[in-house]
Amino acid sequence: MGSNAVGSTVAGKGGSGLAYSISGVTNYYAGGGGGGTYNGGTLGTGGLGGGGAGGGTTNKNGTANTGGGGGGQKDDSGVAAGAGGSGIVIVRYILVLPGTVFSFK
Repeated sequence: MGSNAVGSTVAGKGGSGLAYSISGVTNYYAGGGGGGTYNGGTLGTGGLGGGGAGGGTTNKNGTANTGGGGGGQKDDSGVAAGAGGSGIVIVRYILVLPGTVFSFK
């Protein structure tokens, strides 16, 4: 879960995504984007799993292949908020070799 902003000068942090180890290594996906601020202040950090940090002079996109959210825009900087990161599809299947016998109890 992310955090709320503190007034107008400290933006909320993006929430952590979900951990999956289907690829054999634990990775986080779909982290939330950090919030932007109004009138300067501290930008929100992106959440674990590819969330982009809150905007500043450039937009902070979510990380590619994680589905992380883009960071929020900083006041009226004229820079758009970050885009969400592209997703990823991992397909896992069991390879059954000829002659393999399964026993279920």
